[in-house]
Order: sequence, then C-alpha cells, then structure tokens
Amino acid sequence: MQAEYVLFNLVILSGPMFLSFLRPTYFLHRWKAAWWSVAIVALPYLAWDSWVTGSHWFFNAQYTLPFRLAGLPLGEILFFFGVPFACLFSWETLFKPTPQPSRVEWLRSVRSVGIFVLVPLGVALYAWGKQYTGLVCLALASAAWFDRWIESDLLLMPRFYGFLLMVIGLTVIFNGYLTARPIVTYDAAFQLDLRLGTIPIEDFFFGISHVIWCGALFEWLKLRYPSEVAYPSTHRMVERSPSVLEVSPSPR
Repeated sequence: MQAEYVLFNLVILSGPMFLSFLRPTYFLHRWKAAWWSVAIVALPYLAWDSWVTGSHWFFNAQYTLPFRLAGLPLGEILFFFGVPFACLFSWETLFKPTPQPSRVEWLRSVRSVGIFVLVPLGVALYAWGKQYTGLVCLALASAAWFDRWIESDLLLMPRFYGFLLMVIGLTVIFNGYLTARPIVTYDAAFQLDLRLGTIPIEDFFFGISHVIWCGALFEWLKLRYPSEVAYPSTHRMVERSPSVLEVSPSPR
C-alpha cells in the first residue's frame, strides 16, 4: 500500500497528540516550544535527507506515495515531525525533572572530549567513503556542541540517558519495521554495514543526534515560552465562572 509510510507516521503522532489533552500526560502547554523545536531541527535534517536520497538510501515506491518534495516522499517528511514530537512528549511526561534537576559535572569533560574526537573521526570516515557513518559522527558532534552552547546541558543529566535508552528501544521497534518491510533500503558502501537485524548501526546514532538537537532546543525554548500550570485546574475554572449552585436571594 503506497500510503503505508504516511499511515505509519500518523499512528506514531496520534498517540502523543491525543494524550496531550489528558490530565496525567498533559502536554498542550508545551506544544509551542515543542513544535518550534521540531520544525527548526527538521530543516537541516530534511536537507541532509534530500541530499543523500538516491545514494545513501532509497525509498520503496511500493509503500510510499508518488508525490515527492526535494526527492523525499511525504511519509519521510512527516517522519521528521511526528517522531521527534513523540520523543519530546515522552521526555516531558515520562522523565520529569526534580525540583532541583541534577547534573553530573564530570560529564562536561566527556562532552568536550566527544566533540573533539567525533569531528576528525567523522571527516576521516567520510573521506574513506563511509559517508553516512562520517556524517552521523559530525551530527553527534554538532548536537553535543549545541547542547553546550545554549547551556541546556541535557548531556549532563542522568535522566536524559534513561530517556536515550527508551529512544534506542523504540528505534529497534519502529526503524526495524521500516527496514524489514522494507520501506527504506540502504547502499552498504556508504556505511560500516554493521546491523542490528535489518537496522544499520548508523541509524541509531542518527536518531540520537536528532533527539539531542530537539531536546536541547526544547529545553531552551521552554524558558522563553513559560507555562503557568501543567494542567488547567477545574477549581480555578469554577472560580472564574458563575457557580451553577449559587442561588440568588429572593426579593423581599
């Protein structure tokens, strides 16, 4: 079915969208920061995707609609909006911060070393012909640098690594479906050709870099778009409206 990739993304997005309105998982007050984060980060990743489609990877016409924008099927474009939104929803509702969010200071040095190592490694791998692997290394380095530059410091938070474990688990499920179907196929010449099942190892780090970019920007934008309450209080709404139980005094 040609609409399968589109339906895949709509199913992923529908859950967080619906749950955003419910009290235990209320997220509507964060939509502005979340959607801005998703949209801004989508731009460079879609440009990267468009650049390498037809060489690093391909989309199966059997499962994608014939419409193409910059060489990308509609399902692939939706992927860069639905999946990161679902990730931000999970980050905010399942991995809630404590009143005084903890940071592990020695991870600052690890982050700096990681940036220093990943940049030359990425350039070397790209020059060697493993272009997808090299670009992923550079994406990880840029995400770590961005996290440091805007001082979101996600990479210093222990709870963020629990979140990343969840993202990796979901990658196994959802990306496993996309590659096993296959909706997307790869040219192994541009990667290390190490796979977990049908998933190239690079896909995991591609997703991690994307999540770091979106998460860091989301945390920064939350300070610019503050929310008064995490859920609209029924008590407050009753206070602001005439009470249906109030009885007017009878005239004398």
